[in-house]
Amino acid sequence: MSTMYMFRHGNAQDRISEAIKLLIDNPGKFEDVLPELTQSLTTCISNEQALLCIVSELFQQSVRENNFRYTGARMCNYFSHHLDINLPGGNFRKHLLDRCQEEYEKRDSLLSAAVTHAHFIGFTLFLGELLLNMTDSEEKRVETLVPLVHQLINLLLDRTEEKFLRCAVQVLKLTGAILSDLEKAASEGETPVVDAIFVKIRAGLLDEKFSRSIKNMLLGVVELRAKDWGRMEPDPRLNPQQANPYLNQNPMAMSAPMW
Repeated sequence: MSTMYMFRHGNAQDRISEAIKLLIDNPGKFEDVLPELTQSLTTCISNEQALLCIVSELFQQSVRENNFRYTGARMCNYFSHHLDINLPGGNFRKHLLDRCQEEYEKRDSLLSAAVTHAHFIGFTLFLGELLLNMTDSEEKRVETLVPLVHQLINLLLDRTEEKFLRCAVQVLKLTGAILSDLEKAASEGETPVVDAIFVKIRAGLLDEKFSRSIKNMLLGVVELRAKDWGRMEPDPRLNPQQANPYLNQNPMAMSAPMW
């Protein structure tokens, strides 16, 4: 039997904040909470500002809270299909995508100061979750997110700090299959954008500045792509050294040929 959570008090921002707090502690209650929350919000959102407030609160918490990001993306998808509010400025999905675009345009400034690095990483991971978990009105991937994710991954891979490279790998593990499939569908089976990303990753495997742990992390995503993002079994005819030419090679062996 489902529990009634009410969400009858306060304005739209109060109600979404109450629900987010509940779901951070109890993500398994998603299916019980969202229908009731959506009905509650529908009754109290009567203008653009109220709708923008719930988009902003959901966006900020999803970027900030590691253990809410996946649930936040699922909430965004649920609202985009079930929060039946259409105002002159648009519906929930439009305002959310507009907010993502606005944040994306701040990418250079977010990367320029150490104090905003965590925000940049959180935002990038949230976009990855949205691409994975959100669909448009025709139940298709939200393809407007794809070039944003591509560019953010490239920016991360241009950095040398482990936190940025780790984020790039996490996003690729989340979205690599989707990015590859969408690009193949649009480019006659080719994936030039994803290929260019992996040129950078392979260069990192040969970079003497990177630690063994970073190289192992980069190698892991190379291996994952080689297995069609986990959708195929490795070729049993290949041993690990044959499948992964970077395995067990020291920096000198990887960076210079032996004459």
